[in-house]
Amino acid sequence: MGQGPIKGRCYLGFPKSMFLPAVHRFRSLAILAVIGMHLDLAWEEGSGGRLVERAVVNNATVLFLFVSGLLFQHLSRKFQYGSYLKSKVRNVLIPYVVMSLPALAYQLVRHEGVFAACPRTGWAVATTSALSLLTAAHMRAPFWFIPMITVFYLLAPLLLWLDRRPSLYVLLVPLLINAMLCHRPVQLNRLAHAFPYFLPVYLAGMCFSHYREIIISVLSPRIRWLALAIAALMFCEVVVLRRGGAISSLGPYSTEAGILDIDLILKLLVSVGALTLLTGSQDRPFPLLDALADISFGLFFVHRYVSDAFDRLELHFLHRDLPGNPLTFLLGLTVVTLASWAVILLVRRMFGTRSRLIIGC
Repeated sequence: MGQGPIKGRCYLGFPKSMFLPAVHRFRSLAILAVIGMHLDLAWEEGSGGRLVERAVVNNATVLFLFVSGLLFQHLSRKFQYGSYLKSKVRNVLIPYVVMSLPALAYQLVRHEGVFAACPRTGWAVATTSALSLLTAAHMRAPFWFIPMITVFYLLAPLLLWLDRRPSLYVLLVPLLINAMLCHRPVQLNRLAHAFPYFLPVYLAGMCFSHYREIIISVLSPRIRWLALAIAALMFCEVVVLRRGGAISSLGPYSTEAGILDIDLILKLLVSVGALTLLTGSQDRPFPLLDALADISFGLFFVHRYVSDAFDRLELHFLHRDLPGNPLTFLLGLTVVTLASWAVILLVRRMFGTRSRLIIGC
């Protein structure tokens, strides 16, 4: 299996010689799923279309985190903790703070959100802002991901210790079972609940990277069976359980929304299947996927602002959200992605290479 380099400037500062074309392109699919998950459409709750939409894009964080773990293991051969953390501060945390400022400023001016009960004094504002950034309380979707992934950054030496003892990957089995019972938190900025749910996802990405050649060689001739397993799990979610997407619970192991979250396994199988297919076709040109992958982190930071802007326009002109159906979903995904892309191009044009410190790419 070849792994020729891909050109592009937005790859979190990693050396281009280490690029994996299939993984790079998978990032574009992951960010599209994340954008789709955050579209605000007026679906008829409980309808078949709504359940299928949730089964496809809900919990897309699993795809994003799986590839994060994969890349961490793949690029860890010359790991140095100090330089690693420095790169994360520059390429992830600084853009997170910068892109949080508009949301914080808006809430401060309107005296709402995290500042609803905050006295308008310098110290109180600074303290509230800092605490909000620690948990992304100011913008739960999708910025909550940054405080959580920061925990993985801090645990990097421990994770590498595990990777160098690959027999310990057997821990994935109990960790996955625990996550399926623990559930995805309703309030995603509750890190103590989110971390045990997403920990096996990151480790699964690392494990896939560790055994990538073996896994893909085994799965490639059997990809139809993997597709059948994915279809069976989706059928079970949508038709049998009438619950598309992950179980979201108010607290760990609470059962008000269900007991066993099979969506976690579904999204992991989708990740493995997509990477297997992309690896088999990585010598073919996919310019759109490559272009989206180059700006995927920028899309992550920008798309919610763009989506919220379109929601306000809808309410102003239509006085309601667009009805949810496959056509409006594809339309909304296309419009938000292209508009976010335009914002990224504008920021790059204005700030050049410094745009990485603003929007992450």
